[in-house]
Amino acid sequence: MAAASISSIEGSQLEDAGVSSVLQLPSLAPGMSAMAANPRLTSVSIRGLGSNAFNDGIESSVGIFIDDVYVARQSYAIFDFVDIDRVEVLRGPQGVVFGKNTTAGAVHILTRAPSFSPDGGIEASYGRFGDRQLRGHAGGALVEDRLAGRIAGYVSRREGLVDNLHDGRKLNDRHRQGARAQLLWTPDPDWSGRLIAETAEVDEVCCYFAFAAPIRPAVTARDEYMEYRRASSNPSDYVADIDADIYTRLGQNALTARLDHRWSPEVTISSISAWRDWHFAPMNDDATSLRLVTGGLRNEHDQLSQEVRIQRRGVRSGATAGLLLLRQHLAGREDALLGEDLAAWVFGGLLREQLPFATRSNSGLLLDALIPPQTLAGMTVRTPYRQRADSASAYGSIAWKWTDRIETQAGLRYTHERKTASVSRSRQGGNPQASPLSALDALTPLGELLGVDFRGLTFQGLLDQVAGGEFQRSDRYEEGDISGGLSASYRLAEGWMAYVSAQRGVKGGGVNLGVTGETVKPTFRPERATSFEAGVRGRLPHRGLSLAAAVYDTRVRDYQALTFDEDTTFIPNPRMNNLLNIGRVRLQGVEAEAGMDLSASWFLRLAAAYNRAITEDFTNAPDEDTRSNTRDLSGRQLYNAPRWTLAANLMYRRPLSGSLEFRGGIDHYLRSATFGTVEHGRASYIDGYGITGARAAIGDAAQGWEFALWIRNLLDVEYVTATQPIYGVGDYGAVAGDPRVWGVTAQWQF
Repeated sequence: MAAASISSIEGSQLEDAGVSSVLQLPSLAPGMSAMAANPRLTSVSIRGLGSNAFNDGIESSVGIFIDDVYVARQSYAIFDFVDIDRVEVLRGPQGVVFGKNTTAGAVHILTRAPSFSPDGGIEASYGRFGDRQLRGHAGGALVEDRLAGRIAGYVSRREGLVDNLHDGRKLNDRHRQGARAQLLWTPDPDWSGRLIAETAEVDEVCCYFAFAAPIRPAVTARDEYMEYRRASSNPSDYVADIDADIYTRLGQNALTARLDHRWSPEVTISSISAWRDWHFAPMNDDATSLRLVTGGLRNEHDQLSQEVRIQRRGVRSGATAGLLLLRQHLAGREDALLGEDLAAWVFGGLLREQLPFATRSNSGLLLDALIPPQTLAGMTVRTPYRQRADSASAYGSIAWKWTDRIETQAGLRYTHERKTASVSRSRQGGNPQASPLSALDALTPLGELLGVDFRGLTFQGLLDQVAGGEFQRSDRYEEGDISGGLSASYRLAEGWMAYVSAQRGVKGGGVNLGVTGETVKPTFRPERATSFEAGVRGRLPHRGLSLAAAVYDTRVRDYQALTFDEDTTFIPNPRMNNLLNIGRVRLQGVEAEAGMDLSASWFLRLAAAYNRAITEDFTNAPDEDTRSNTRDLSGRQLYNAPRWTLAANLMYRRPLSGSLEFRGGIDHYLRSATFGTVEHGRASYIDGYGITGARAAIGDAAQGWEFALWIRNLLDVEYVTATQPIYGVGDYGAVAGDPRVWGVTAQWQF
């Protein structure tokens, strides 16, 4: 709906602020948060509502759209911004045009379209830690008044920030690149077509996370038994001690074809066809130089979408109607390769909990005799899954201008979804027969003769407890639901309006794409959000003042949250495969944005948000001490939902001589503390922090060049941006924010 809280950020604003990805948008959009433990685990929330990406069966509450195309995985948007026209951040449920899975809001990224006027530019940056980036674009007419083209691309590199004490390698580097090519076809004034082809890739030595304190006593006992000392529990020390060759490889390809036809002076018909392909291949470590577990979760995802939209814009009224068809295929496979130290670490930890003096030096021979290292070494636990999802939506909205001051809008959307999925798990390799305990496996055939299940007493049953046993299931989910909105606006004065709105958004339910036990349901229910909002916005151009403010109250039923299964294994799966529907969540808050010309040279921009995001009914949260879902978090703050966010930007411009100009600025972003996981694990707590940046540039607009000096995290603040599970509930890794980085940028526009 048009009468809603929205931040529209121009491409030039993104460039001036040094914002190069979705993860940095919160510094320009109040009430928004973003995190990424690694490129696949990108999570965006608005007004405290979002979700993490550990389980591929769940989609985000914040819809991501690129050039009007819905993308099902937020990690599609992890790649760097290049040649962007603007980014729109729409807050609150978007139940009509942006209706697909947008219970919290939407982020719409719009790239610059080709034009028939020639233009181009190149930008090069170099900074601390070998931070270097190269960006460029060029475009213009290919056939006069008929065909135009545009190309853009980027290369981004930075050395690793983390020193690996085990072998001297640098970890967590940056190695990304991408390109986009476009064609604009205008055969006559009533027809236009736009073809967009994109490709991008990531190939990084990533991602290591420091094991965050406080560490659970069970993990401490395991480490002490092995006489092992972790490198650091402070992520801002930027040190690691791991033995695996970790990596992250991510790629995407996309093709979008848009055709617009002006049926009449008031009516336009649009067709948007799109294909996107995304693949992810990681190698992760167990955060130690012990040989415990290595592996990763590989993904391949592709989607096809077709949308047809008709819009009518009249003097007094307007209307939109459309149909969207979306098909997604998702395939994933989690591989866990067990190491030779795993048995001693697990069972030695249990021994030390009972005998505080026990170590591998004084009892390792006995333990190795019972479970030799080669028993588990090389054993692989493989968990593949697949899903096909089909979605069809029909929507319509109408706007009516009753008087010169009063306008109303109303819209509805019906969405039908069907999902089919399969999940399995198998265990192979290793040498279980090396253990004398394997003799207990003879109880299995004996139990079959006696009609008694003895597997829990066998060695294979013990391995099931350590690594997981055989598993297989197939599921189907189908539903239909209605979303929509109603709003009214009143023109207070020239350039100023007030509005009220009621909106309902629905995020579809689905299939749990993880191994489910007795406490985890194979499917989960839809998430429904109903929001009431009132706001005012406007501008006084002659005084250089703009203002937008909103208050809201959003109630969410069956909020889809990811956490852990009540797993009985000694090594709980770090994937949060328990899809909880939290009964009730409530979001209440105030947002405001203001811009003001302080003088002919000084400009100030402020954005602030207060958000009270509360889980009103949450009695089955996991308890990290009892390892069961019995903790009551009703009335507590929702995770990844900072109460306060603030962004301030002060800019200065001064003409020098001719067309030469100096520009400078300082910005500050502040957010309050929050928990990084839904269960409020002690080590997942993220302290509040504030980050300051500065920039100074001199350039000649007529000649098209600019040279800039910049610095990010000016005060070298140590802070954590996200937490993620390492071994299971209560055991978390922390993602450190970047330290102080400075550099130079030169650009030339032609």
